[in-house]
Amino acid sequence: MVTQSESSTVALRLSHLTKSFGGVAAVVDVSFDLRAGEVVALAGENGAGKSTVKNLISGALRPDSGEVTVFGNVAEEGVSARMGQGIATIHQEVSLLPDLTVGENVMFNRLGMGSHWRFSPSKVSHAAQPYLDRVGAQFGPGCLVSDLSTGETQLVEIAKSLVTDPRVIVFDEPTSSLTMAEREKVFAVVRSLRDNGVAVLYISHFLEEIFDLSARVVVMRVGTVIKKERTSVPERTALEALMV
Repeated sequence: MVTQSESSTVALRLSHLTKSFGGVAAVVDVSFDLRAGEVVALAGENGAGKSTVKNLISGALRPDSGEVTVFGNVAEEGVSARMGQGIATIHQEVSLLPDLTVGENVMFNRLGMGSHWRFSPSKVSHAAQPYLDRVGAQFGPGCLVSDLSTGETQLVEIAKSLVTDPRVIVFDEPTSSLTMAEREKVFAVVRSLRDNGVAVLYISHFLEEIFDLSARVVVMRVGTVIKKERTSVPERTALEALMV
């Protein structure tokens, strides 16, 4: 088991990232890193630049300047290339296909023409089950996604991301529409990933989640990083004041 204080390996490093849209700066000179086996929270109000940072990490956006490195290697361009380098992103809006089964959604990126179990529902289900077990799903791979609750679909989304065996995962507001019981399942997944050496960037506006899950917090305001601190240092009211 890897604890948040034990690992010094830098899994992901953002160096002086800047991105503008139509002449309006979305992020300016953003720099921070994630270590293997660590949860880092990214906090800030709406419009602070968190989503832009997420998309720069995932490869959905290219920075105007600056650099992203993964375990010391310059990150390749594009979402697929970043996934190949071990970066996964859990977006706030799920990307599942409701008319497919849970198993088909989990293994969707593997259901290519070269897949030996492309047309075998039983083999797809068998392949998907370990990933559902890892996220604590109480439903099977044969269920239709359209029959699941919001919290259950979020677990499927997480399970889908684990198929690529990521070493860095970005969670973007994963509990914003979940019940407390559903949130606890997501928290358990985050802690399990951390304990298995995965670097986690956790974006949330829930201060209790930031303090419960993360070792460090990066606070953004109007596109810039204004504070990088261990989570145990600032009081909640002080952190809230920094965000505003």
